[in-house]
Amino acid sequence: MKQTDLTGRFIENIRLIMLSDIDESQGSEVLWVAKIDEDKIVSHVTVVARGHESAVPAIAGQMEKGDVIIHNHPSGILRPSDADLAQASMLGNQGIGFFIVNNTVDAVYVVVEPVLYTPEVLLDVSELDSLLSPGGPLYDIDPYYEERPCQIHLLNTISKGFNEEKIIVAEAGTGVGKSFSYLIPALKWAYINEQRVVISTATINLQQQIMEKDLPLAQKLCGTDVKAVLVKGRRNYLCKSRLQDALDENSLFREKDDFLLQIKEWGENSRDGSVTELPFVPPEEVWSKVCSDPDACFGARCRHFEQCFVMKSRREAAAAGVLVVNHHLFFADLSLRISGMGFEGAAILPSFHKVIFDEAHNIEKSATSYFSSEYNRLQLLKYLKRLYLQKKGRSLGILVRMEKLIPPPAGILYSEMIRNLRSQAEILDALAFDFFPEESSVRLQDNSHPDYVRKIREPLLQTREKLAELIQALNRWYDLLPEEDLENTVVLEFKMIINRLNQYSTFLNKFSQFDAEEEEVVFWLEKKIRDGNSYVRFIITPLDISGWMKTGIYDSYSTIVFTSATLTMDKSFIYWQRRMGLQDQLQERLVTRQFESPFPYKENVLLGLPEDMPDPSSGEYRKALVTSIKQLLECNEGRALVLFTSYELLKYCYEILLDEWSLPEINLLRQGFEDRARLLKRFGEDTGSVLFATDSFWEGVDTPGESLRMVIICRLPFRVPTDPVYQARLEAVVKRGGNAFRELSLPEAVMKFRQGFGRLMRRTTDRGAVIVMDSRIVSKNYGIVFLRSLPETIVSKKRFASVLEDLENFIYV
Repeated sequence: MKQTDLTGRFIENIRLIMLSDIDESQGSEVLWVAKIDEDKIVSHVTVVARGHESAVPAIAGQMEKGDVIIHNHPSGILRPSDADLAQASMLGNQGIGFFIVNNTVDAVYVVVEPVLYTPEVLLDVSELDSLLSPGGPLYDIDPYYEERPCQIHLLNTISKGFNEEKIIVAEAGTGVGKSFSYLIPALKWAYINEQRVVISTATINLQQQIMEKDLPLAQKLCGTDVKAVLVKGRRNYLCKSRLQDALDENSLFREKDDFLLQIKEWGENSRDGSVTELPFVPPEEVWSKVCSDPDACFGARCRHFEQCFVMKSRREAAAAGVLVVNHHLFFADLSLRISGMGFEGAAILPSFHKVIFDEAHNIEKSATSYFSSEYNRLQLLKYLKRLYLQKKGRSLGILVRMEKLIPPPAGILYSEMIRNLRSQAEILDALAFDFFPEESSVRLQDNSHPDYVRKIREPLLQTREKLAELIQALNRWYDLLPEEDLENTVVLEFKMIINRLNQYSTFLNKFSQFDAEEEEVVFWLEKKIRDGNSYVRFIITPLDISGWMKTGIYDSYSTIVFTSATLTMDKSFIYWQRRMGLQDQLQERLVTRQFESPFPYKENVLLGLPEDMPDPSSGEYRKALVTSIKQLLECNEGRALVLFTSYELLKYCYEILLDEWSLPEINLLRQGFEDRARLLKRFGEDTGSVLFATDSFWEGVDTPGESLRMVIICRLPFRVPTDPVYQARLEAVVKRGGNAFRELSLPEAVMKFRQGFGRLMRRTTDRGAVIVMDSRIVSKNYGIVFLRSLPETIVSKKRFASVLEDLENFIYV
């Protein structure tokens, strides 16, 4: 430890920035996270916390190895306190430096030196290949070892991509073992370079498989002990502060306190506070009151900060070399970085420079969803209830607590203003429902139509006007507060909600001014039901995510790996590359590869293509479909997944079959009767059962063995052209002179079809049939594109009766 001047420690403009930060804090303590260059000179600083004249909160989880934590001592005495030394010791063990400066930023006390950046060590590609090769560690560990050349080739491609900073697009068929192919280079890179790697997936099932099964074995193969953490969104964690508030509010009302008290008891002993650890499933309305919420988070000012489950998870992530996240959380982090937080420090995730996307076929959907913005009445009511709520004659909420600090300005009747705003929001919803009475969603296209003006624009502006009046009144109230109350947690939450209401006001203003000629975004409405409450979502969605992908990912991360079992159509990546904005990337950086599945489809799968099924658009199709499904299920003795493209057709077929079903040993299960996880568990355990499902069940169903011996695909999965965003994207293709069917509708349907087909074979010993009940696959010229995108199988392209006969012969051979 030593005190010195700043010469050779800080570049000059950093000193000026820090002086400005101290001045803004009126001379109080400020905490910065700093970056150093190769000469150990501080080259970048970010303010992460402010305190008072003698203390500043210590922020963990926003720093990593090689960073420097700097704070000022307004007294000018730079010698570290005992608290400083304790923090410096903890951070120093993580390779983080610790400096103290004075308020004129012309002297620095170096408590702990940071770890100097070292050049990257490249992966030994041939060594990594040998881990999965005959005679290698996997051969020694796994008694059922089988060499998979495709897995080794994929590992080789990804390892080279890490070394050469490539963008890898790799389609790896089911059974390739792609998780080992990316986990091995990820672990090795994190181990030898002490640099973090992020793995992003679409489904919980894959995250659990990676954390519980694949990662431990990959660590054993690599001989590494890299810390790996599953990172969840904050809503997964209990907030002790919100729990206490909920208990206080319900102290006189005991209807649901049983759940709250159970959560309290569990939270006192929980290791990580994650909802998945709860021994029971809490009602959504209860969990939403006690989970962590960014609009009610006070950070270091919270009385529970030291025991905060979210901060604990952030600290765990900051100390990890491999992070496993879902696509939505990845894009939440990316949004903050693009909007100003940058790519060098921590946002939701700590900084990283290499990312692997598994289940990459879902990225456009995840990114589109995240970068859409919306308003709905239930969201608004959530914040209004937090402001003010009357329950059985008792007044509750932040405004009641605010009155204890300072009365509202004269003339402000906030309860009446909130009541009027709620009423107007209900009027807007009712008129919006009437705007599209028959459809579930609608795209706004004509901003001059009388119905739009009367039922959407005018009530929307009236809602915004009442919201603006409330915001103005709340801001006047806030302005009355003395400075010493501004850090009070009640005031902080009050301000957070004002900010959120301002965002809704801005959104409503933008939505009311939509331009029918707008080409970048889609304005649309959707009806929804939650907990028995009907409401309308007002949504603005980007038409194209390629710009986000380029700015946020391709230009910002050194190595990017995209992998999935379905990224091509007719052996080509062109469709997926265009949707992801990859066609504009430098070709020398982009690497595309296909790795065929090693599974014996040619011997173990029968593809049934009945030629005499009525066209799906005809009146005879439904009746023929029900009859055919019944015969197929009886022949196969259940053991089937029946995939639909609409819930209405699923319900029609299921109800008729259930009424006519005469085999009590075969249970007919239907999507919607239970939550997805329990339904799939029941289907997997009940050998002989049949699952009727749609949409999300086309992927993510992993049921190997006897429980699934047949997949019935009722219709080719073309998206309904009335979907507002899809409709706009089709029009955009036509507008630029393209063929919307060939460039968008067909590729998207083929990729989903391949996902449905892939539900059958989950391991090399699986055997069964895929029956396609849509005759367009054989009668239309585009049908061959679907067929060419599948692996080679046994094919029965005949009349249905003959396909049924072939199925029976195949099953009982």
